[in-house]
Amino acid sequence: MLGERRIDWKENQICVAIIIQPIFLMTGDTYPSFYNFINVAWIMKNGIAVKPGWKKMLLEKSNYNLIEKEIDELLFQSENNLCNIKLGDIEL
Repeated sequence: MLGERRIDWKENQICVAIIIQPIFLMTGDTYPSFYNFINVAWIMKNGIAVKPGWKKMLLEKSNYNLIEKEIDELLFQSENNLCNIKLGDIEL
């Protein structure tokens, strides 16, 4: 079972990330084999992330096998989403 995996980088003044996130149970454990595939963007002010930022869920509660099968398309979509984020798109 994988924990969270992510790729972070900066587009101009905007921090962005692609996240493969396990589904957490109420106990704090993770639900085996099911994950979210998320794109997020935020800005930093004085070293602190300004919330809520911007978020797009590409897959929700999906079997890891689907992510594995569709990874090329998910990464392509993510790059398009995150490289085109503007400051005005981010909720402050």
